[in-house]
Amino acid sequence: MQSIYIHIPFCIKKCAYCSFNSLTDLTLIDKYIISLCNEIKNQSSSYKNELIKTIYIGGGTPTLLSPLHISAIITQLNKYFNISKDLEFSIEANPESINQNNMIEYRNLGINRISIGIQSFNDSELKYLGRIHTAKKAREALDAASNVFENINLDLIISIPKQTKNDVRKNITEALSFSPKHISCYELTYEQGTQLYNDALRFEDNGELYLFAQEKLISSGFNQYEISNYSKNGFECLHNLTYWSDESYLGLGLSAHSYDKTKSLRSANTDIMKDYLNENYIGFREPACEIDKFIMGLRKINGIPEKSISKDYKQTIESLIKKDLLCKKNDRIAYTKKGLLLSNQVLLELMNK
Repeated sequence: MQSIYIHIPFCIKKCAYCSFNSLTDLTLIDKYIISLCNEIKNQSSSYKNELIKTIYIGGGTPTLLSPLHISAIITQLNKYFNISKDLEFSIEANPESINQNNMIEYRNLGINRISIGIQSFNDSELKYLGRIHTAKKAREALDAASNVFENINLDLIISIPKQTKNDVRKNITEALSFSPKHISCYELTYEQGTQLYNDALRFEDNGELYLFAQEKLISSGFNQYEISNYSKNGFECLHNLTYWSDESYLGLGLSAHSYDKTKSLRSANTDIMKDYLNENYIGFREPACEIDKFIMGLRKINGIPEKSISKDYKQTIESLIKKDLLCKKNDRIAYTKKGLLLSNQVLLELMNK
């Protein structure tokens, strides 16, 4: 196990498309940090011989925490885990919670990568998404972060209702003007339980905007290494590659998920804040399924090793190859260009094999 994910569930306001476990009661932060630090201590005994190479603090909006809170978490991690000197240490941020003084303190604490949820530089799109920042604030946040961090990821959302190719072009062009090392470009999804789920304006894209964004980013010098992720050479997100490469990871915090590849076991913490604050951490444990390997691994552009696929799936894989949805390349199975656009169909056929 070489990767640790830490969930900070607090937000000022829940976005209209968000299905993650997040809370707006910021008065719970102090109690939450205490419980989180105790969980770090309790979990560490199982990983004494592991070298931690990536840490990712996600949310929620982790940058709502003060540098003192972040320092308490990092101190506990350094005390109880064996942390690599070459650690990739990421933190998620939203523009409204970014200020340069905090960025400097985070950087001094050892965080060396920041992922900023810009989503759009268009105020009408931001309003539809339920974001509380403006395009002006997004620019200010990127300026502040760029003065401190070299390794910056910028999140964009495409396939927003009424969005055109020109809108996507403007968003990507402005994103590129800040010289990020990494861009995540996600298609808007409508998850059950979110504000947008029953939206009458729901936009069903045939992949046109996805392909347009893909071409624009690749032609601008980015390498697409995952369905929605693009980076400059050497700036791929090592932490997320742990998930997509079927490697073990530890999740800490409310509703955080873990995977033990050796034991073929997946687990998750409770998603009930009251239980978590009372240090009743465990939510569920269950055996890992081979379909998880496809769901996660096929997200990588280079796919998964053919030798890792059991014979139970061979016939379905061959069928999907004949349909030009999957292909073989260098002893790996990966999506074709057509398959990237129809990935849900591919996974459904694999699930129903």
